[in-house]
Amino acid sequence: MPILAKRITVEKPDYTSQVMKWLEEKRLYPDENFSASGGAPSIAISDELWDPFCDTLKKARKEAFSYRPPFGSFKTREKLAEGLRKTLNIKIETPQVWQTFGGQHAIFSSMGMILDPGDKIIKLDPDYMAYSPVAEYLSAEVVEFPILMEDKYQIDVDKLRKVLERDKKNKGVAFSSPANPHTKRQEPSIIKELAQVLIELDRVGIQDIAYIHNTRGTQELLYNYCPENSITIGSGSKCYSTCALNLGYAFTGIKELTEDNNAKLSRGLIPIALTQNSPTELFIQLNFGSEAGKRFIEKANRVYEERQRAMMEALNGLPGVEYVDPDSYYYVYPRFSAVKNSVKFAQQLHYKLKISTVPGLAFGPSGINTLRMTTVTETVEAIYANVGKKMGEFLKTYHD
Repeated sequence: MPILAKRITVEKPDYTSQVMKWLEEKRLYPDENFSASGGAPSIAISDELWDPFCDTLKKARKEAFSYRPPFGSFKTREKLAEGLRKTLNIKIETPQVWQTFGGQHAIFSSMGMILDPGDKIIKLDPDYMAYSPVAEYLSAEVVEFPILMEDKYQIDVDKLRKVLERDKKNKGVAFSSPANPHTKRQEPSIIKELAQVLIELDRVGIQDIAYIHNTRGTQELLYNYCPENSITIGSGSKCYSTCALNLGYAFTGIKELTEDNNAKLSRGLIPIALTQNSPTELFIQLNFGSEAGKRFIEKANRVYEERQRAMMEALNGLPGVEYVDPDSYYYVYPRFSAVKNSVKFAQQLHYKLKISTVPGLAFGPSGINTLRMTTVTETVEAIYANVGKKMGEFLKTYHD
């Protein structure tokens, strides 16, 4: 086999490609397909946000599509810092923040700061699917750390400490909270305990807060307890219904990124630097953390909550289904007693019922009998018709 073919051969199940294929079918044949797979919201951005953005973009058309600084312009980073102070109630300055080309880029650049070839990093099981391939791309090893539905997916910090103590090559932990796929927040006491461990062992915690703007209650941040041992990454793409703008950010407690960290950070930034775009920066400057942005998020959350409630009610009527009540509005993560292979089950749902989901195995080995089901895309009526009725009938006779 030619060396190039060896480099690009996919050896592991490519869940992302499968889900994207199903989403394309939904776009092409919207009336024939029910989408509970991707996390893109179906609520259009409000005129209050959209119109000023379009007007500003039109006036700045010459520079709108020019090359941009890879970290984001100082003005944009300044706006990000201001918005983060307002929305998260934290103390942060502009030099601590960098703009990224979406949440995926934030993961890449953050892991690039701390991981060298041969290093290890802990990933919770289940947790977001992107952490593992990014770490592996950086020639690091992923250590799966199980968290249980029965414990409401909370981290056992004592066990995690022991995993870190056993191996100095293990540089820390990357996790989402509020979480994708199960949406639970790590409790404040857990965050505080974890921060103390990271300080004592001099390790790093990467906390992904992409869903913090669409979550019930308040999410505690590692940043508040171990600012120089943590990187916080987030996204404004989904909460503002602007996924195509790839609005991402990251911040750390280090007041000025050192020359060494800048060099490592560039591993993540250089390939995407030329695709950093001025429209995204303009949107951030106009709307991130603004009162208009806050109004839109609150309005969208009310719709998402109604849809999520419908999804939960529909699932409650299905045989052998259990889940933990979600904290954020985006997903429900049910476990099915009749299912022995979530990939096979997801494929059956799609090809027989035209219902697309994400198999739990995409998020870790524990997802053998779970599905991630998005609750922000379809209407309440469609949820009851497809999940409550069609899936209910299907499960009555389903066998793996």
